[in-house]
Amino acid sequence: MTRGVTAHFSSPATLSNCGQAIQRDMLAQHNRVIAGAAKRNGCTTMTTPTNTPATDSIRNIAIYIGIFLGLFFAFQQLYQSSRDTRVETLLIDELTVAPSALLISWLTPEEGVTAQGHRLVSAHVRMSVLNGCEGTEVILLLCAALLALRMNWRRTLMGIALGGLLVYAANQARIVSLYYCLRFDRSLFEALHGYVAPTMVIAVAVLFFIYWAPDAKPNRSI
Repeated sequence: MTRGVTAHFSSPATLSNCGQAIQRDMLAQHNRVIAGAAKRNGCTTMTTPTNTPATDSIRNIAIYIGIFLGLFFAFQQLYQSSRDTRVETLLIDELTVAPSALLISWLTPEEGVTAQGHRLVSAHVRMSVLNGCEGTEVILLLCAALLALRMNWRRTLMGIALGGLLVYAANQARIVSLYYCLRFDRSLFEALHGYVAPTMVIAVAVLFFIYWAPDAKPNRSI
């Protein structure tokens, strides 16, 4: 008696389920192989980086520096474009030289100092005040530093006004000191004019900035 060979045919649904199971097993095996290789090579799984306080601080400082430099560059361009214009005459002749002459005349009337354009003139001294000697650049530096901070606009504008006046007063004291230096001890003029006096004016601006914005954060929120 010959035994017959019987064939068992699975339904299409059964074949589909078997295929999915095989694919899942292959994928799991693949993942295990990859994980094992990574572990042997000392690799770790990738995670999404999160911001830390140090990272935020560095980012904020970088943003502040960028805004500050951009503002100061723009202000400098405007300032340089004022050369040989009515604005330069206003800044030097009327707002710097004339008040300095009045102050010197008040302190020492016997000097007989007069303001002649951009010059302080007396019987003993003729001192020219040129572009850059009137302190505008330091005021613009302070303005850029304050505007780049995250402060409310009222405090920012008050800081610009008060800080600008303080720097202006310091620069006027510088001009008067230079006059008296030429008058009584010219050997000190170069050091005072080139190093000491400009450093003192900048120091005034820096100290005011530190005082005015102790709790401000870099970059203003809009």
